[in-house]
Amino acid sequence: MRIGKPSKHCLELLKYTAQEYCEHLIKGFPEFETLREAYDNNYEVDHIVPLSFIASNIDNKDLQFKVAMDINNQQLLLKEENISKFNKTDIPIVQETIMYLNCKYNVSLPFEAYDK
Repeated sequence: MRIGKPSKHCLELLKYTAQEYCEHLIKGFPEFETLREAYDNNYEVDHIVPLSFIASNIDNKDLQFKVAMDINNQQLLLKEENISKFNKTDIPIVQETIMYLNCKYNVSLPFEAYDK
């Protein structure tokens, strides 16, 4: 993970702060007080709907970024789980997140299985 100060453009596109982002990710993990603790324990941030899937279905780069970085499209997963999930979209949480993102951003991410 690259840790640094986000650009002004990124902050304009995102609707949450870095603090809110970190709190969102660790809220289901009472054993961690910080995101760094989660990383130190073999967790990493997973984009629930894969980035490649979003990029192949949305042309506008700013919209791609908003959809990909939506706080509800992020979760912590153990590294091994994230690797095995890879780019699959036929998993229930992915399907639910696609539905949410389609409604929120008025996009048409397809529901068919994707594994690239």
